[in-house]
Amino acid sequence: MWYVTSGWIFVKSAIAQIQRLVRNFLWSGGDGRFAQPMVAWSTITQPKERGGLGVIDPECQSKALLVKLIVRGLLVGN
Repeated sequence: MWYVTSGWIFVKSAIAQIQRLVRNFLWSGGDGRFAQPMVAWSTITQPKERGGLGVIDPECQSKALLVKLIVRGLLVGN
């Protein structure tokens, strides 16, 4: 997933689907059933040191990887 997002930005519907898959995995034990989230998404994506679960937010990570690609393209010699 991260390889794909390093070159293309995900549309909102794809990000929502990834978030839904992560939430269902966390709260249903990975059996694929729908599960009501017990914690807000913003708390899930916070670092463990700040009380979160340390899950990487796909929207934020996708943007960070794209910016990294742009910066590499702007460096001298690339």
